[in-house]
Amino acid sequence: MMKKNTPKKRTCWSDLDAWRTKHGLNVPTASTLLGLGIERWRQLQQNPAAPLEDAAVGMLLAFYERYPEHIPLTRSADFAKFMNDLGYDINDSVDKKRCASALGREGVAAYRWLEGRPLSKPVERLIEAFNRLPVLGEEKRDLLESLARQEGESRGVPDPLNRASWRSNESKEEE
Repeated sequence: MMKKNTPKKRTCWSDLDAWRTKHGLNVPTASTLLGLGIERWRQLQQNPAAPLEDAAVGMLLAFYERYPEHIPLTRSADFAKFMNDLGYDINDSVDKKRCASALGREGVAAYRWLEGRPLSKPVERLIEAFNRLPVLGEEKRDLLESLARQEGESRGVPDPLNRASWRSNESKEEE
């Protein structure tokens, strides 16, 4: 006797959100990957168990579940790998702070990122942009640090890399 396949329940918003959470995606990214706008995502969220009307969204979710390596993410922003690739020593506190400062953040941010806390979107995009450069190691690091120094000068922040801070002298005095 042939066994009938039990039909899978129709995809609903709770399935989309479970997939989003499983892959560590934020709502804008997940909704974009599934072809939904933020507003549509929020509408579906109002009734999480209601079946989705759009078959293509259900099919896309099934595809991403079956072939997660084909989720079109450009997220390649791994801070520890980035530090290593640019020649920073992940075990050296000065290098950690210097790298975070080179990315436009206070030096202490490095510790949060290495503990797995998410990067801000601008920092994530900056790392992704540098990862796409066709140069390696020290050359890439020199370019990043040069841009950081230029930005520091334009903001009146002297030497943000060695100070591990983007606060100007004036704002440090106010605190």
